[in-house]
Amino acid sequence: MFPLIINHFTLQSGLVKYVLEVTNQPCETADDIVASLRDVLEMNGIDIQYITSIGADNTNTNFGRNHSVFSLIKSEVSNLFKGNCYWLILNNPVKNSYHLFLVDIESSLSQLYCHFSSSSKRVAELKAELCTGRYVMPHSTGPKCTLHFLHQVLFDIQTKNLELQQYDTSIVDLHRIITSLLKKLNDRLEQKYFGQQTRILLNAMPEDVREKLISSFVKYLGSISQYIHKYYDEHSLLAESVAIFGITEIDQIKFDQIEKCVAILNLEVDHDKLFEEIISLQNTYKEVNSYRESLFVQIEKYVGGHEIEKQMINEVFEELDDEELVNRIPTQARVHQDSCHKNST
Repeated sequence: MFPLIINHFTLQSGLVKYVLEVTNQPCETADDIVASLRDVLEMNGIDIQYITSIGADNTNTNFGRNHSVFSLIKSEVSNLFKGNCYWLILNNPVKNSYHLFLVDIESSLSQLYCHFSSSSKRVAELKAELCTGRYVMPHSTGPKCTLHFLHQVLFDIQTKNLELQQYDTSIVDLHRIITSLLKKLNDRLEQKYFGQQTRILLNAMPEDVREKLISSFVKYLGSISQYIHKYYDEHSLLAESVAIFGITEIDQIKFDQIEKCVAILNLEVDHDKLFEEIISLQNTYKEVNSYRESLFVQIEKYVGGHEIEKQMINEVFEELDDEELVNRIPTQARVHQDSCHKNST
């Protein structure tokens, strides 16, 4: 069984995701999956020509070149894009590149588990040492150094992995997430920095052993980067072009950037009307944004340069919360104005 989930954008709700149907597909062949997809779309009154992309696991059934779910639908929908599962793309090279290390990581982890799982006293000592930062792994230097290296690198990858799995993450965020990870991995490669603890252990080793370990670390990071590039480069042009819509300041978006997105997506639009709409939207944004001054700044402008009024406002800020301030400031200002009027008369 697998769910068929639709993502679409509405002016009222923004990006909307919901499950259309949960289907039972024992064979799970490309033809059967496409047939089920057609049935579900027809039941919900959705034209298959409205599909812009398909997201699924990166299997041959879903995304194979010759006969897959993607190729079958793309034969009908020419502007269809792949929606690869990028958090799996980050996971796969991590486990598939372990053979590049000089030590058997899985065996080392198993030994660690056996060492502590057989004794509750050792577990208690481990917890105490972890809290104080004095923990020393019961391993030789090579495996220990490799585990410290993985602690650094896998944290970087897992951080980006969690970003990709967030509910509101879309292709607009893909370029930022993937390129920032690739840059950090590349910086580690160029500077050969794999964490301070790893460096300490490496410096304490004989030179020949140190060079071999560093070489294995470089190969491991290179393998991960190469695997990510293999999938991302195919979509990099699209991801980079639509990344502009992740800019919070809409007035920074240029019309030629939008035209580039339109060209890549093969959209048929009236460019003159598109230009008018983006300019109108940017002007509206600037106008609305101009009202977003803090309450304190607005009040300072209202009372002008009088030190007495400023001191009064500061005292009010200290005593009242925002809701009370909105209701009471005009009253106090009027009292002050009335007193000034009486004095002048």
